[in-house]
Amino acid sequence: METVVKNGHKIEEEALRDVRRMLSYAESLGLHYHNIEHTVGVAKEAGRLADIEGIGGSDRTHLTLAALYHDTGMLIRQKGHEEVGAAIARNWLESSQYGNQDIKEVERLIVFGTRMPPNPRDLLEEIICASDHRNICKPEFFSDNIRLKREREALEGRQIPMLEWYAATRDGYLEALLKNERFMHAIRRFGMESGMRENYSKLSTLIEDLALDNLPRYVPRTDSTFGRLSTARRT
Repeated sequence: METVVKNGHKIEEEALRDVRRMLSYAESLGLHYHNIEHTVGVAKEAGRLADIEGIGGSDRTHLTLAALYHDTGMLIRQKGHEEVGAAIARNWLESSQYGNQDIKEVERLIVFGTRMPPNPRDLLEEIICASDHRNICKPEFFSDNIRLKREREALEGRQIPMLEWYAATRDGYLEALLKNERFMHAIRRFGMESGMRENYSKLSTLIEDLALDNLPRYVPRTDSTFGRLSTARRT
């Protein structure tokens, strides 16, 4: 595939302009995590991993375009947003005279590379999958997780207690990923497993501390009437 140029710019640059325009509405819709910052981060990470694997040409362009459009469907709905994002990408790419087979590749990477639960089937899907989950192995996992909490609260219209949120993150998210063989194969391939397990351990410690803080506080006293140890609430 030859490099596609639109309005004097490479198609990846024009796609970024289009995605920036769309995701400028993300914050107003409560999307505090699935925003342009996250999207650009995924695209950069996909490029980095593509460099490591020696991937260039049309495959690299497909990866970049898929990374840019992968969460645009969140502007319309959360469940099944990957298919919506793929459709948004197709509409824009068709208007840019991008080839149909190339568009199908971008759609494939969005739908099968970023859908939950992860199920990457080849190297390109592994790259975009790992890029989408890149924060799980990095120190910024926790700050990103707080932004995701704010987003979930905005979408659900309720405040989520930290203990509940952290427990769901560990037991419903990280645990599922650790048991997902195809996902873990991708994570190991790109050297992300140790960071993921370290964050899992730190999260478990936070959960234990929060659980202790949320326990009712009692101090022992001797009940003189019954001559046995009982408990009284600490004031």
